[in-house]
Amino acid sequence: MFSIGDPVQSFVPNRIQDEIGNDPDLQQLVPEIVNANLEDLELLTSRRSVWIPNQYAALCMDENLTPVEVWKRCYGAILQNGHQDACRVLIQFCAGPAPRK
Repeated sequence: MFSIGDPVQSFVPNRIQDEIGNDPDLQQLVPEIVNANLEDLELLTSRRSVWIPNQYAALCMDENLTPVEVWKRCYGAILQNGHQDACRVLIQFCAGPAPRK
């Protein structure tokens, strides 16, 4: 449960925000690895279990939230509160792994 997960490609947070801004109804964001977006990708390694501070966990209490819905609820609050460094693992987890092909 607390072991390190396999490294995965994900978009950087700014790219995720841009994609959601372009399509507010987006339910899932799958980063495609192509030469045109290499600067917007990062390799993430996180633990299989992530601690979520209570004030952000409370934003995710609804059932059946999509990854994008969790991101929309948490990321803005994390930025607003200046908790980017303290919540780095949570941000990486919410940015999520790309599906394996």
